[in-house]
Amino acid sequence: MLREAGIGLWDIVATGRRRASNDAQLVAETLQPVAELTRSLQRLQLIACNGGKAAALLARPFDLPMAQMLLPSSSPANTCPYAKKLGHWLQLRAYL
Repeated sequence: MLREAGIGLWDIVATGRRRASNDAQLVAETLQPVAELTRSLQRLQLIACNGGKAAALLARPFDLPMAQMLLPSSSPANTCPYAKKLGHWLQLRAYL
């Protein structure tokens, strides 16, 4: 369904270690080749980050010409009310 809608799902972290399941505990991470990937996807309009850790990693010095959006983490550990999360995630519709 994602592919049919033109949506890619990808983890910015290639490898890493963490002491707990929480992404905030992620250390010694190696990132995917973000700049190379974005250059190879001519129709890419937006990179949406699922949570603050992904956004912080994406904020590293990449030369990305497309829009970027921080979305609240979909993790159950994020105690933000569902309705508030949904409101943020629905912003993706503008790119479909």
